[in-house]
Amino acid sequence: MKKTISALLVAAATVATSAAATTILIDYNDGLANGVHDAAVRNGGFETRTGSTYNDGVNWTNNGVATSTTSLYGTLKRTGTYGGTTSLASNPTNDTGHTIALGDVIELTFWARNSGTTDRVIVWSLGDINGTTFTPFATDGTGNVTVNGAFQMFSASKTVGSGDALIGQSLAVQFRRTVGDGNFPAVDDVTLSVTPVPEPSSAALLGLGGLALILRRRR
Repeated sequence: MKKTISALLVAAATVATSAAATTILIDYNDGLANGVHDAAVRNGGFETRTGSTYNDGVNWTNNGVATSTTSLYGTLKRTGTYGGTTSLASNPTNDTGHTIALGDVIELTFWARNSGTTDRVIVWSLGDINGTTFTPFATDGTGNVTVNGAFQMFSASKTVGSGDALIGQSLAVQFRRTVGDGNFPAVDDVTLSVTPVPEPSSAALLGLGGLALILRRRR
């Protein structure tokens, strides 16, 4: 009987945990039929534009401003034809539309390259964009982009806790450079995903119901 109860508990917990699925919010097309980055999601590779100028972005805005005179795109890229450009006037921002929820595990990965002659710092933020106001979680991420001319990969992870004020807001990502930095770090091949806190599935609930029935019969 103890073995049966233990098995039911393990099975119910396993099914409940497996109910959580990762959602890709931003991704890029790397041009390879490898099943990993086979299609772009919300223009994570900065490849799609609405016009011929470098400020005609799709899904990317300059700090929430849909029409901007500042270039969001450049020819420095890791894959494809274009990459994103950060400057004191250009803060590439992508509002995913995902509603931030308690327990969300947010994963961000991107590549950055330095266009200058000395090391530069790129800043990234996860948070909410409302109009032109970007509200980040408690801390921004920063990375040193070296001058070796190659794209470097950066990544960050955020688990939404009960004390986070952005629960219920729309998740966005933003890239900036440090104030006073005279060069424009390029960013490309952005991926952003979220895995929600697992919820008990119907199968798990049935398993727990069976356990309750067994325990009742034992009394």
